[in-house]
This record gives sequence, structure tokens and C-alpha cells, in this order.
Amino acid sequence: MEIGSNEVIKRAVEIGSGVGVLSQAVVRREVQAGHLRALRVREPGFSRTLYLAYHRIRERSPLIQAVVAVAADLAKRRARRP
Repeated sequence: MEIGSNEVIKRAVEIGSGVGVLSQAVVRREVQAGHLRALRVREPGFSRTLYLAYHRIRERSPLIQAVVAVAADLAKRRARRP
């Protein structure tokens, strides 16, 4: 099953309905509170798709343009890896 919400995934795991693959930042609070346990995934080729979100009206700001340029450069570099 694939669920798109981090909060829903965490709740499903907490009630024993499976496991989830989430970032450390997303589960930090629950792990510290003892509600969840976390295991770091260290597999070659394991990747996660991330999205850059920004305000639609501020799209042309120099800061947003710089962040988009850096993200595009990183994506190109990653695509060139064997």
C-alpha cells in the first residue's frame, strides 16, 4: 500500500498496521517519545524523490531562482552517477 501523507503513515505504524519509510526529521518526535523505533536505511541506490515547494507569486524572486538553480544542478550531477 502507498500512502501520501507522512502523518497517516506514522499513525498506521503506531497502531501496528505495517512499516513506513520516512525521513528522520518526520519521525524524530515519535522516536524520542518512544512511540516508534527507527532504523537507518543504508542501501546503495536507495533514493527518495523530494519536491521543492515555493510560493507561486514569488517564483521570480532571486532567492527562489538561486535555490531552483542549485537543485537543478544537483539533479544533473546525480543523473550522471553510474
